[in-house]
Amino acid sequence: MPPTDRHADRLRLLADIIAHDGSAFVDRVQRALRLATEMLGYDIGLLSHIVGTDYTVVAAHAPGTEIAPGTVFDLGHTYCSLTLARGDLLEIARATGSEHDGHPCHREFGLESYLGVPIWVDGGVWGTLNFSSPAPLAAPLEAADHDLARLFAVWIGGVLEREERDQRIAREAGRLASVLDQAPLVVYQLDADGRFTMTEGAGLRALGQAPGQIVGASVFDLLPPDDVSVAAVRRILAGEPQSWEARLGGTVFANQARPVRAADGSVGGVVGVATDVTAQADARRRLAASEARHRALAEATFEGIVYSVDGVVVDGNQQAAVLFGFETGADLVGQAATSMVAPEWHDAVASAIATDRAEPYECVCVRADGARFWAEVQGRRAEHAGRAVRVTAIRDVTARKDAEENRRFQADVLAHVSDAVVALDLEGRITYWNQGAEALHGHRSDDVLGRALADVVHYALPDDDPSVVDDDPTPEAALRSEAARNGELVYVAPDGRERFVSVSTSVLSDEAGAARGLLAVSRDVTARRRMSARLRHQATHDALTELPNRTLFRDRIERAISEGAPFAVMFIDLDRFKVVNDSLGHEAGDRLLREVAARLRAALSAADAVVARLGGDEFGVVAATTDAAALAQSLLDALGRPLDLGPRTVSPGASVGVVADGQAYAAPGDLLRDADTAMYAAKHAGRGRLALFAPAMHREAALRFGLEQDLQYAAARGQIVPYFQPVVDLETGRVAGFEALARWHHPELGLLAPDRFLPLAEELGLLADLDRWILDLTCETVARWGGEAVDALSYVSVNCSDRTFLAPDLAAHARAAADAAGLPPDRLVLELTERALVDVDAAREVVDAAHRHGLRLAIDDFGAGFSSLGLLHALPVDALKIDRSFVSDLDVSDSARALVRAVVGLSDDLGMMSIAEGIESPGQLRALRAAGATYGQGFLFAHALPADEARALLASPPWTEDWAGWVAGATIESR
Repeated sequence: MPPTDRHADRLRLLADIIAHDGSAFVDRVQRALRLATEMLGYDIGLLSHIVGTDYTVVAAHAPGTEIAPGTVFDLGHTYCSLTLARGDLLEIARATGSEHDGHPCHREFGLESYLGVPIWVDGGVWGTLNFSSPAPLAAPLEAADHDLARLFAVWIGGVLEREERDQRIAREAGRLASVLDQAPLVVYQLDADGRFTMTEGAGLRALGQAPGQIVGASVFDLLPPDDVSVAAVRRILAGEPQSWEARLGGTVFANQARPVRAADGSVGGVVGVATDVTAQADARRRLAASEARHRALAEATFEGIVYSVDGVVVDGNQQAAVLFGFETGADLVGQAATSMVAPEWHDAVASAIATDRAEPYECVCVRADGARFWAEVQGRRAEHAGRAVRVTAIRDVTARKDAEENRRFQADVLAHVSDAVVALDLEGRITYWNQGAEALHGHRSDDVLGRALADVVHYALPDDDPSVVDDDPTPEAALRSEAARNGELVYVAPDGRERFVSVSTSVLSDEAGAARGLLAVSRDVTARRRMSARLRHQATHDALTELPNRTLFRDRIERAISEGAPFAVMFIDLDRFKVVNDSLGHEAGDRLLREVAARLRAALSAADAVVARLGGDEFGVVAATTDAAALAQSLLDALGRPLDLGPRTVSPGASVGVVADGQAYAAPGDLLRDADTAMYAAKHAGRGRLALFAPAMHREAALRFGLEQDLQYAAARGQIVPYFQPVVDLETGRVAGFEALARWHHPELGLLAPDRFLPLAEELGLLADLDRWILDLTCETVARWGGEAVDALSYVSVNCSDRTFLAPDLAAHARAAADAAGLPPDRLVLELTERALVDVDAAREVVDAAHRHGLRLAIDDFGAGFSSLGLLHALPVDALKIDRSFVSDLDVSDSARALVRAVVGLSDDLGMMSIAEGIESPGQLRALRAAGATYGQGFLFAHALPADEARALLASPPWTEDWAGWVAGATIESR
């Protein structure tokens, strides 16, 4: 995949991952798995949850398999066990031949490639995000792909952590609701006028009421003036906490209530708990002996009550037992009071007891299991069971303290948050100005509080916002209107700099709901806005050439189609760009691409046209023209001029496919397809030319597509086999060896020569596999010929593509094939192109490995590529094959004869064999013999033959009768 297309795919996947469209979490993961699997080049994408040794699939994109959510595997049989052991991202590009070759996941499931990332939740590993395929990756993933996979895993872990936290909160809320729903309590609140503002609890059922039924009613209206509860409420509103019992209907309630004080110390209401103590009241009448104890416990039934003597608990109620983590009040007896208080609070509590403090105070208490909680404590001296004791009431106020701490924390966060937070009153004066506002606007809080916002801050609308500013001058209306428009304004700082600011506003209300001001939160989004503009440009333009990319090019074609005016589309592919890249390096290739882009822009400067880079060395042009052929020819002329790339001067050259009648199409895809088809027609016609699309080209494209599909399985079906062209000893005329050449027995098209399918194999990434297939099959065939035939051969050669030759295991593989065939390794010759030797360091390792295994190497088509004497010195090979272009001119060209003599002399001096290719006439044979060439091959002797015919040729070469006549006559020695 081209880098720019892959970058755009990463952006789309990232947007899909972080976008919250309201769909379920698993559905979002499922969709993101599919996108990530397609982008990274894998077949399977899984989200797993791992518990112990169980690997459970949570979400899956695994077409063609039976893997689905809920499927369980043994963790040890998955590559994810390796990911967990590492604790970080793990990538396996190819398991075969690697340290993972024997892993159960490779052995049992046949997975060749894998990418896995652990998912962390609350500090522990929850599972993995992983991708895999039964085929190896064409190339390892990029670092950006690893970062994207890690980001995907972090997002999943964050969502899982939030879900678990929300579930815990829901459970706690449920438990609290259950207590209120089951305990025989009524929890109530009154305002300063005695009106109910809240009634909750199961005790309401005894009164025939529902929660909240009497909210708004006054206790003074509901009860007679002389009722004990009315008197108690009046005393509480006067500031005195009260405990009392009252009968309502047939139910007796024990009330514990206290005043709620406002910030200024005044009483703002009442909070209390009424407990249904009807049974206790009846029991007190029956059990006079224990009346005092029951009365004391009923006075504060919702609080924990503890009786102590000299710091040791002698009794306690059930609420105290629950509060401190015991089963019953009896379990409290004998506990040291100091063990129930946090050590750092011992001194403060001891002081309160020593001074007999009657007012409530707060401290940190400790439960039996060591857990801590904030408590409100109030104690007094009393008599209990006939002796002096200290009675202590304890109430858990952890929730209130947490709320207070949370409010303090929020206030601190608000003060230090990086966003600018500004509060205004209804006149537009600034009442709050945090540190973020100081940083954004450049004004200190002390300098702006009390001033009008309009005198301090100056906002404007962005240039790209067509909205009209509201004429309402109030700050509330202005900021609300601007925020509703698009949320962004331009802030002009005191130094004149402009910053883009995102604004959100809300109205501040008092307790009665009336507006009392406005809160505005502003964030500097200048960097984000600039980054967004860069990303938009990157998403539609090629990073190397700054030309529009394929996405923007398709958009321009759609626009041209919609306008209906005549236009043409051209598909341009550089000729032999790969040669430049491989021989001169990628940096030279990038320079060439930039120069091509500049030349295309210059050639189209006077035309109404758009040029784009579609990927690799492919460019596209959409132009408003009625003479597409002339315009295309001008582009070819521009690209044909020489270009200096440092060590070499090259002429870029290109093949151009043209669709002249673009307005006749309805879809950009059809236009690009036909332009591409025409380009391939131009390239097959000889490169460096243009071709206008014609319908007949579709048939040729369909044939090519069919060949591509058939080629995928041709070797496995036994259709691709080696043919053998004899190599003749030019001194004696005997068969010295064979060159194995691939042939395809196509079931419909018949026997196909290599030029019909090897270029396709290279495009499809199959060439290396075919090379090894022919190598193995050649050795197997020679083995079937028998030992006599093997002994008669000086060598058998097999061609290697560049990628095959540079593979690190080639030498070992070839040696194993030769040994299996009974062929001495020094009789197996690997033929390679000069281009394979350009990377000297990589080539030297392969050459050394081949020689260590006893193999021989030959440079094919010597003299027609990029070889140099220095290269031969650095990388000694065993044979040079003289290119057929020199041999074909031996009869007529003095320079050809001189070159052949030079190559033969060079090979002799270096101790190499010289093998001439393309011998087609006796004159060429005589010239080569005179030059001293060792071996030769060509149609004069035989074409490439099937294995059986080649074997028969060993015993009786058909040219034996003609040999004497061929070699007799004039030679070229005297010339």
